[in-house]
Amino acid sequence: MRLDSYRTFHRAIQRIRLLYEVTVHSYNLMYNDGRVRLRDPAEREAKVEITLAAKVVKRPLKVLTFHAKDVYPQLLRSTLLIRLVAAFEAFLVDTIEEVAERSDGPFESDTRLELSYRQLLAMEREHSVKSHLVRRTTRQLTSGGFKEIKKFYQSTLKVQIAPSGMSGQVLDEIHDRRHLYVHRSGYADGQYIHDYPGSAARVNELIPVEEAYLLDALDSLSATALHVKTQVE
Repeated sequence: MRLDSYRTFHRAIQRIRLLYEVTVHSYNLMYNDGRVRLRDPAEREAKVEITLAAKVVKRPLKVLTFHAKDVYPQLLRSTLLIRLVAAFEAFLVDTIEEVAERSDGPFESDTRLELSYRQLLAMEREHSVKSHLVRRTTRQLTSGGFKEIKKFYQSTLKVQIAPSGMSGQVLDEIHDRRHLYVHRSGYADGQYIHDYPGSAARVNELIPVEEAYLLDALDSLSATALHVKTQVE
């Protein structure tokens, strides 16, 4: 059994890594070039023309130059962290769907469901009770987040998500930091402080996504996905 879900995730993580590297390189060029130009007093109010697909916009050289040093890279890293975790969770859910295509095992339980007449008729039209069960399960897992997905893997698939030698808290923290950026613009709340006292963060304090953190997260989720793939296959 070879997982298409892993190939999709592996491609996504390679693109995220390359996007970061190429964009940071562009920021460095922008910063270095801008500093040289701004030494000339005549350039201090200059505009930079940026060609988009539909139009050309003009932005202040001074703003682009100095934001390229720290503001833009930090925003890029936090955005890529959100995309990275989304791709990882999609991999875990897609893997469950692939397992379901080959085996009824994960869904053979005594759990009882309430179904409406509409749902029963839809299942009759589709000729598949199993498809309904799989969709219902994956929707619940997606809504429940990483902790529910991890619980399903451990209890139902008998798969440990965290590789040997990697603390499960590492994966939890990556997901929880992503959660802060999605719902609190990256500012810590009491729950995060309680769960990760070693972070030294304070409530309502911005938790930055530094370069080393993003690269470590890429490596950790890449290793975790390979670990899951190996166990499932």
